[in-house]
Amino acid sequence: RKAAGRQFAITQSGYMALVPDFAKVSDTICVFLGAKVPYVIRESSEGKSWQLVGETHVHGVMDG
Repeated sequence: RKAAGRQFAITQSGYMALVPDFAKVSDTICVFLGAKVPYVIRESSEGKSWQLVGETHVHGVMDG
């Protein structure tokens, strides 16, 4: 079974995560100050900006 629009991932630190289907291995998971959930972000090809990919769930990182 699969969560709609999500794929299973393992972070470099060994955490299990459900990330957006279109997330890439090179994407970064972060928690913005004041945010209630972690997000997946992607660095631009020029390396000057970041794109928000979507929300994620990282088991053991956030309460709830």
